[in-house]
Amino acid sequence: MITYYVKELMLSRGYKYPNNALRKLGFHYNLARQILSGQARSLNLNQVESLCVFLNCTPNDLLNYTPPQKDYIKSGHPLNEVSKQADAMGAIDYLRNLSPSDLKKANDLLKQLHDRV
Repeated sequence: MITYYVKELMLSRGYKYPNNALRKLGFHYNLARQILSGQARSLNLNQVESLCVFLNCTPNDLLNYTPPQKDYIKSGHPLNEVSKQADAMGAIDYLRNLSPSDLKKANDLLKQLHDRV
């Protein structure tokens, strides 16, 4: 199943109130709630573009693919690239378990990565 990954993406980017941010972007309250709860079924391309510009991401970053069953599609299938099962939120878990000195090293690496972008 393909679902929107907007709430997780916004939380990982530090937005404490994603619904408010979506409202400021011009999304109606009900649609913002549906997007964040995973109940939204469609967004038009202008809305996708608005989210991508705001979050500095690509449309693939807004989606998550979870196969309905094991071996549903082959492992090399491009749809697997949209799976976020252990991405950003998993990275946060790794950071939580780092020692203070390792956390500083990770922070320095993230700064270098950010400066390249």
